[in-house]
Order: sequence, then C-alpha cells, then structure tokens
Amino acid sequence: MRISTQSFYEQSRTAMGAQQNNLLRVQQQLGAGTKILAPSDDPLGATRVLAVSQSIAVNAQYAASRAQARQTLSMEENALQSVTTVLQTVKTQLIQAGGTLTDADRATIATTLQSNLDQLQGLANSDDGNGQFLFAGFKSGTAPFVRQPSPVGVSYVGDQGQRLMQVDVSRQMAGTDDGRSIFQSAGADVFATLDTVIAALKTPVDNAGALAQKNMMDALGKANREITMAHDNVLTVRSSVGSRLQELDALDVTGDSRTLFDKSYLSDLQDLDYASAIAEFYQRQTALQASQQTFVKIQQIALFNYL
Repeated sequence: MRISTQSFYEQSRTAMGAQQNNLLRVQQQLGAGTKILAPSDDPLGATRVLAVSQSIAVNAQYAASRAQARQTLSMEENALQSVTTVLQTVKTQLIQAGGTLTDADRATIATTLQSNLDQLQGLANSDDGNGQFLFAGFKSGTAPFVRQPSPVGVSYVGDQGQRLMQVDVSRQMAGTDDGRSIFQSAGADVFATLDTVIAALKTPVDNAGALAQKNMMDALGKANREITMAHDNVLTVRSSVGSRLQELDALDVTGDSRTLFDKSYLSDLQDLDYASAIAEFYQRQTALQASQQTFVKIQQIALFNYL
C-alpha cells in the first residue's frame, strides 16, 4: 500500500511539474508576444522566421541605397538644370554679339560670358554637401574641373568612373555621371569654347578690316554651334537622370510591396494570438489549481488511513 501511494505521489508531482512548465511557457509567450520562444518550439517555423527576417533586412538595405541614389541624382538634376539655363544665356549672348556692335559692346559681352564660364565651372564642381563632388567619377574627394595657367584653360582632373549602387536584387544603378562626358564631349568642350570666343570678342576689329570682321563672325558661329551641341548633350544626360529617378520610384513600389508581404508572412509565423493564448493561460491555470487541490486532499486521506 505504501509503495502504491509513493508511486502516486511521484506521478502527481511529475504531472503538476509539467502543468507548471506549460503554464510558464504560455506566460512567457504572452510577455514576448511571440509563439516561438526558441528554435526547438518549432524548428521549421524558426527556420522560416530567420529567412524572412533576413529578406526584410536586405530589402531595407536596398531601400537605403535607393534613397541615397535618389538624393545624389536629384542634386545632379538640379545642377544640370542650372547648367542648361546658363548655356541658354550664353547662346543668347553669342547671337547678340553677332549684331552691329562696337568693340566696347563686344568687350561687355565678353565680360558677361566670362561670368557665365565661371558659373559653369562652379556648377561642374558641385558637391553633395559632404565634400563629395558629383561629377568627379571615383575621384569624388577632389574638385574635378581646375583652371590651368599653361596652357590656359579648364582641365578635367577626375576620372570616368561611375559610382554604382545596388538598388534592388538584380539592379545596380549609377548614382552620378562623370564630368568629362557632360562638359567636354560630343565634339564640344564648353570651357574651351567659351575661352576662345571670349578672347575673340576682346580683340578689337572696328578698324581692322574685312578679314578681321570675318574671323570674328566665324568665331561666333563656331562657338554657337559648339554651345548648341553642349546644350543638347546636357539635355541628354538630364534625360538619363530623369529615367533613373523614375526607375527608383518604380523600384520603391516593388520593394515596399515585397517588404509588406514579408512582414505579413513573418507575423503569421511568429506573432502570438493573444486571445487564444489568454484563454489557454486561464485553462492551464485552472487545471493546475485543480490538480494541486486534488493532490492535497488525497494526501490528507492517505495520512488519515495511516493513522
């Protein structure tokens, strides 16, 4: 009889210990707000949670890269918009210089064009506000366009590298464009063109004869053609920048949708159903209390029989 009672006690304590552990587990789930407290709770679910969490983290990195690319491309677009405006002003000045003017008038236009040239060089040396020059290629720590004393002119000291950014799973995008392809390509070096035409406008021709007048008009015509080519080239680059900005918007939509799906799936995998968990908590608590009360009563009966 004593062996049977002892066995009953052991079985009861073991059962109540398991009930206490189950109750504690539900309490921990309620505190953490998740149904997977350890990988052993649901090995397959835990593996899926890890994979989805990593996917969300990678998508966040792509989103950050897109934000950075959008910032630099927007600054590039703003700079090139100003460049476009200056080049349009230069074309107007060149047309005006081809009219019936005096040497003094042309000298005044030359002064205006010099100001335009300085403004263009400043725009070509635009930075992102953190000391990184937009049009310097990989050499972004140094101003890319420098005026040289000999031979006189503006030289490009950057390179033609493009800073690529991973903006989506299989998409790398250039966040900038190099300055040489913008200001010194397509058959026209905008700085050299302006230096040449400025020098021509400063040369007196009023009493220099017909050949001097012809040379002046030829210089203005050549400058006008080259500035038009430079203007068209800048518009082409701006079109490319605009296309990349539009693509970033589309990638944001896709990325946001993917992240929303992943977060929803992650919620399904690990988030706790509070209503069910609270119901389970009270159910297990009631069962444990009933077991404890039964155990105490049986203990009392066994002790009475023994006496």
